[in-house]
Amino acid sequence: LLVHDVTMVRGEDILVQVRLKGGAERTLRLPVLLSAVELRRTPAEVVRLVDELLGRLTRRGVVAELTARGVRTGAGAVFTSESVEHLIQTYRLKPYRVRLADQGMLSRAQVAARLGVSISTTQDLHRSGQLSGIVADDKGTWMYDAGEVERLKEARRQAKNAPKAPTVRSRTSAAV
Repeated sequence: LLVHDVTMVRGEDILVQVRLKGGAERTLRLPVLLSAVELRRTPAEVVRLVDELLGRLTRRGVVAELTARGVRTGAGAVFTSESVEHLIQTYRLKPYRVRLADQGMLSRAQVAARLGVSISTTQDLHRSGQLSGIVADDKGTWMYDAGEVERLKEARRQAKNAPKAPTVRSRTSAAV
């Protein structure tokens, strides 16, 4: 054997000191290899982009935007709803629906409670155009602006309390 002694020290890189028979020494600096997990980790700038997009898009919307921009996962794959959900869970990102709720948007059940009506009536109000909303997730959950709900509540209260026009009955006299 030509090698007498080897010393390795791991720091920011790997320092390898080799002492050969006859007294010669060689020093090598080698990069630290990344683990499989580290090699597949989604880059921080992509996580930041997903977080930004979740401020205005559902998971499917985020996937469409990332695909349009050519952004890939850490493993080099095309993003899917599942991979975006994985980032949401791993990095504790707030989904679009939660962000809307944080901004004061209301769920259908909350709207129904505020108006004192059933959830199906809330759906009817939405379908008839009296209440507009935003699709908040990929399941089709709708969220509604609290201010708009209060205005609708007041309008409904005023309509209910408005004086009713008297009913006029016409009298017809019988011919003699």
